[in-house]
Amino acid sequence: MDAIQSYLPPHLIPQEASLDDLLVKTFLSHALSLVFLDLSTLCLIKIRLKLCGGDEKITNKPETLSKMLFLYPCIKPRTIWSNDPFGYSNSVPYLFKKSGVQRHVINRIHHTIKSNLQHQQAIPFKWRQFFDTTGENDVLTQVLPYTHYDVLNSCGSNPSVCCEFDFKRITHWACPGPRPVGIDENNVKEKAGKLVSELEHMAEMYKAPVILMMHGDDFRFDMIEEWHQQHDNFLPLFDEINKGDQVEIGFGTFNDYFTELEKWNKENPSEAPPTLSGDFFPYMCALGDYWTGYYTTRPFFKRQGRLLHSLIRNADLMLSMRRSTLKRRKIDESLPILESARRNLSLFQHHDAITGTSKVSVMDDYSELLHQSIMDTKSVLEELADGELDLYPRIHDGVEMQTILNFEKNSRAREIKIFNSQLFTITDIFEIRVNVGDGGGADELLLSIGGKAIQAQIEPYFIKGKVEKDSRLDITSNFEWLKVSGPLRETIYQSTDTVFQRTSVKNVPGPAGEQIDIALSIDISKDRNTELMTRFSTKWPSDKLRSYTDSVGLQLLRREFYNLPVEKNYYPMPTAAVIETEKQR
Repeated sequence: MDAIQSYLPPHLIPQEASLDDLLVKTFLSHALSLVFLDLSTLCLIKIRLKLCGGDEKITNKPETLSKMLFLYPCIKPRTIWSNDPFGYSNSVPYLFKKSGVQRHVINRIHHTIKSNLQHQQAIPFKWRQFFDTTGENDVLTQVLPYTHYDVLNSCGSNPSVCCEFDFKRITHWACPGPRPVGIDENNVKEKAGKLVSELEHMAEMYKAPVILMMHGDDFRFDMIEEWHQQHDNFLPLFDEINKGDQVEIGFGTFNDYFTELEKWNKENPSEAPPTLSGDFFPYMCALGDYWTGYYTTRPFFKRQGRLLHSLIRNADLMLSMRRSTLKRRKIDESLPILESARRNLSLFQHHDAITGTSKVSVMDDYSELLHQSIMDTKSVLEELADGELDLYPRIHDGVEMQTILNFEKNSRAREIKIFNSQLFTITDIFEIRVNVGDGGGADELLLSIGGKAIQAQIEPYFIKGKVEKDSRLDITSNFEWLKVSGPLRETIYQSTDTVFQRTSVKNVPGPAGEQIDIALSIDISKDRNTELMTRFSTKWPSDKLRSYTDSVGLQLLRREFYNLPVEKNYYPMPTAAVIETEKQR
């Protein structure tokens, strides 16, 4: 940021502006086909940056929307650069489209798919939703044609040649080929010819004569020296190339590139970009590695994020419902706490945070932020509900422990509040941990506000076996099972050395009574780098099955399973997965 501030003339730095605007004013050019540096997903507010972006596979729709909303008070972008997620959801560009975004730049997609797009001149394409028959939700999308957005993979297929135009390497690092040299009158013609030759190869992947060349990388342009090295050496190259009438090149932004591309597409409707539907999962890099392990990496942190989202949503709902009866002071105290929690949750959606791909120290920092927000939001909810919430650990890496309520005879009455966050009437079973002693039936223990008995069931209802403190059988063999029956639910408990599974059927009306509820408790403390999977067996013919997983909780996408290894057929389910035939689901 200091380098940007030092390089730009003072009169070009307003109190509030987007970096996109600043760079356009600084690098004025003609028809812009080359992107020098684009920070259109960043915001500049009094010389402070605000990053907006994140993972698109294991996040959920509300979290994605919340993250987007933080961007809009600063700017209302029409172009989004999602440069580093490990694959791309088709639901996220749909949400962006609804917010006013028209264009999208992506990079990390399956290497084989990227090669096919190159051969079909589909590097720019229209991304369409399966349910969209008119194309009104199309997003014009540019996929970077090579493996990365760094300089070596920017100007063409030859990294050695591209490296000659990374002018920071004049004084820093080396190249796989000749080292870059400063551009002067003695070499400008030769270097300009080399650059144009590489760009001509890249242009073969495009239908339009408007192409995009990136120039930058992670942790670049952090020194004023590099700003001068790149800018001052490219200018004479551009002047030399622009002397002719075949190529026009200059600095610009994504907005400049898409404006020229859309102009050409409008003038040449028969050469419109192809249309694609679907998502880009799983992601395979150029080395052949499948990036699917992050779906389940470090599940503790993923759980923390979901827990915080649940609390924020409930707090928002309760605050809205009680707004008319609350004192203004209470509202003013609650809103900043929830705002801070939302910011920390949005920060956690980063593609190296919720994925679990950051260093241990960084993940611990995320965890502490999430935990602090969990405790703060929990306090807001407790004040709004005039009660205490259970099940939340006191330290960020602690274990959730549910309080045992004493319901023995002659014990004092306790008030239990259940908040229905669905906002419509439901019939379901709710669980609490109680100690009822030796006497007293369940129906005598729970009463509604009106004094009516609430049907209840005490578990475990053991037929035989020795009961330990954690309500599990004393396991004497490698596998045990236990059946618990009652008026509200029938449950089968199964236990191995590492897995404790509970399978239940509820005796209640409505959807809850039509479902099989399966809960798994798995001891992973003794294992490292171990993947655990649950297999579902049905009597349905395998050739008649259709499988679906959800896309950020917005829509279900059908998955065609072929005879491939697990890592190539691995999909997360942020909210749902479906197996069905034509008659059963």
